[in-house]
Amino acid sequence: MRSIKDFSIIELSSNIIVIVLNNSLRVDNFVQQIKDTLNSKRFHGIVYFDLLLSNGLNSKRFFMSQYLGEQLDITTIKRSTDIPEEVISKSNEYFFSHKDLLDRGILTASAKQRFLYDC
Repeated sequence: MRSIKDFSIIELSSNIIVIVLNNSLRVDNFVQQIKDTLNSKRFHGIVYFDLLLSNGLNSKRFFMSQYLGEQLDITTIKRSTDIPEEVISKSNEYFFSHKDLLDRGILTASAKQRFLYDC
């Protein structure tokens, strides 16, 4: 059985990254790992978090924060409803390509069907 990482990173540009959680755990469980990954990439910019598996298909799906290369302060991560279409599209493509992940979250069977149909 292959091991699934706790999160995946989708790089949209040199200063915009989407972090997709691959399970239903809270993002604060992975702050140090995320910070280390962003630092190894020498990343500075906007970080979007896709919490589909822990928050579902609602207004709490996406959060965002600025990352300036030192700390990922959990208190600076804010819910965002004004998400660029590219972020949503790339994140949806990721889950469509990794449908098995949908079983690792809180989505009901009907929510999974609705999500896959809308993609």
